Amino acid sequence: MKAALLSAHEGWDIKRIRRQVAGTGKLPNPKTIMVPLSMVQLRIENKFNKKQEIGRVLGGGWDTQEVYSLESMDALQAFQDYYLEGVPWPETELYKKTLRAIEAGEIKWRATNRKELDARFRYCERLYKDICNNGYKMQSELSDREGKIFAEYDEVSICIDRFGELLFSDGRHRLSIAIVLGLKSIPMQVTYRHQKWHEYRESVSVFVKQHPGQPYPVQWNHPDLAHILE
Repeated sequence: MKAALLSAHEGWDIKRIRRQVAGTGKLPNPKTIMVPLSMVQLRIENKFNKKQEIGRVLGGGWDTQEVYSLESMDALQAFQDYYLEGVPWPETELYKKTLRAIEAGEIKWRATNRKELDARFRYCERLYKDICNNGYKMQSELSDREGKIFAEYDEVSICIDRFGELLFSDGRHRLSIAIVLGLKSIPMQVTYRHQKWHEYRESVSVFVKQHPGQPYPVQWNHPDLAHILE
């Protein structure tokens, strides 16, 4: 963690990634898929560390706990208020809530005081303008990021539940900007799949391999199946 290249990535399981690099000659490839934003209607409270458990398959009931509507996400509400309704940042609930936590002694959004918090919101404005002017880019396409070798692990992330439902997990500011701008789809990283969905996905893959050229009997335009069925 002391190398300059890694300084901006505290929290990454660097030893694990290095072991994988040493064993394969390249970084493990986090699965990134193009996701229509209309398919992301729910969010799950982010209990997972995507930086340590990339692409993990999980059984159990995690996909039924603390799942909420995407519209209730504070960041999305703040970006809609600011860009669509003209509400100043300090009057949004996200700003007020974050500032209260900081004044109570917490570190929120890497900010320890109001000045630093204001700087974070100015960063969001720059990000918004950049996406407006240059389009939405994958993290690995952004040449001004420190530690670019790990940038591909920092996309907007989703989990997929047992039924194939997409649950937003991380990257709320970029997702909020994409929604406010009316983008149709953006690249997202699948960090967790439920065991039952994984098994179904595997069965689709087996069918395709055993019946080359034949269409899969169930017509389902799911982004996590697109590369299997193409």
